[in-house]
Amino acid sequence: MGGPRKMSSSNPHTASPKEDRAETSLQVSLPEKIVVAVDGSDPSFKALSYAAKVAGLNKSKIVVLSVMSLPPWTAAKTADALKKDLSSKAADVLGRAKSLARSNGVDVETRSIETSGSIVMAIIDFSNKEKADLIVMGTKGTSGYGKMMLGSVAAGVVSFASCPVLAVR
Repeated sequence: MGGPRKMSSSNPHTASPKEDRAETSLQVSLPEKIVVAVDGSDPSFKALSYAAKVAGLNKSKIVVLSVMSLPPWTAAKTADALKKDLSSKAADVLGRAKSLARSNGVDVETRSIETSGSIVMAIIDFSNKEKADLIVMGTKGTSGYGKMMLGSVAAGVVSFASCPVLAVR
């Protein structure tokens, strides 16, 4: 969508009318596919509600994503127990997300993925594979033992995503 903005060495307050038109001629279209990252927090469900309203404008497809963060160096028995616990929580979160979307008149696909690396990169990689036109997420998420994503993750996704990101308060 237009590429990076070219900066001139001249004073930005004296830009020519042609430069002004170039900056305002950005083509914007409604997204066809929206990935919504949820973690069970109120802000993530608020983001889903917002995404559902956006999707309703264009009959966009929504994929609701839950990322399970697994520690990289954990004994197999501990990792299995943690994975079972996080999978159960993710299923609950995705079930609630599906109900919320339906109450907003939108049907969604739900997906759960796991990572022992960066949650930011897991969201971005998933969104790229899905060819998402928009990523929507809350600005704050859960924390502590049950943490699955968001919070500072939103800033990372905004910084590195290849598609637009909508962060909902």
